[in-house]
Amino acid sequence: MIQEQKKEIGRPKDIIKKKEKQLGNLRGKINLEKKEIPRPSKCPHCGFEKIYKNGPYKITAKRLLNEFKKGKKRR
Repeated sequence: MIQEQKKEIGRPKDIIKKKEKQLGNLRGKINLEKKEIPRPSKCPHCGFEKIYKNGPYKITAKRLLNEFKKGKKRR
């Protein structure tokens, strides 16, 4: 009976190990894809040298304080 329980406990561990390997492989593929994407050195429309994902934005004092609070909670 104890050996059967050990086998039952071992099954999820095996599944978790397999899934961790799959995640590692997927993360590696994603990193390779990101490296292959050529990034422009400046904006093709206006020539500005800093490129933001969703365009430039202003950081208000309220938003800055919220970001600091989030950073402290993560630590």
